[in-house]
Amino acid sequence: MPTRTTPARAELAPASGPLTRSERISQGVGRAVCEQLASVGYAELKVDRVAELAGVAKTTIYRRWKTKAALVRWALERETSDRIPQPETGDVRSDVTVVITVAIRNIEEPFGRAVSRVMLAERLDPEVRAVGAAARELVELRLRRALQRGIERGELPASSPVEPFVVALSGALHTRYVVREDPLTPAELEALIDFLLRGAGYVPRVRLPLGSLATGSRPARARPR
Repeated sequence: MPTRTTPARAELAPASGPLTRSERISQGVGRAVCEQLASVGYAELKVDRVAELAGVAKTTIYRRWKTKAALVRWALERETSDRIPQPETGDVRSDVTVVITVAIRNIEEPFGRAVSRVMLAERLDPEVRAVGAAARELVELRLRRALQRGIERGELPASSPVEPFVVALSGALHTRYVVREDPLTPAELEALIDFLLRGAGYVPRVRLPLGSLATGSRPARARPR
């Protein structure tokens, strides 16, 4: 039975205002690609079917995306960018936790689980590996930006190992949620983030409780002791 993807479709809807013809095409194609990827997988995803579901000509798709891999990569990047914010809470720990918490929420939704299983099942295909890596790139980009902002604010030293931090946290997320399907508990997630931040030389300034993450709002500063 095809996987239901209503949540993903709702996320792709514009916030307000009329869509241009180009925007309507992009929205329709993006929805169709995500639905087909979740229901039939990458190998069986057909551009003809995507065009039919999106209500456009196949030539319209190929004018914009030359290959199926480019099309799927674009659709997943679009889906991810719509769902994962770049938080500015004023504290690097809070920013990192918001990014990871929202990423986990997306993975655990029906659409996210379906796509993750497809990518894992077809991982021997070089195109699938490339598409899967692209889907993780935005999360890693958000993490890099959070750490760079932390360096700018003086919470992290200029020599902080940004790339190893991003690779370690992104890799742990992929292993636990995609490969093993063994979610981290809130305590494990907090301990992992704190462990990596200590290694990066983090100097705490504010503290955002795990229960209030995912909004990206600015928390109150901790009282000095």
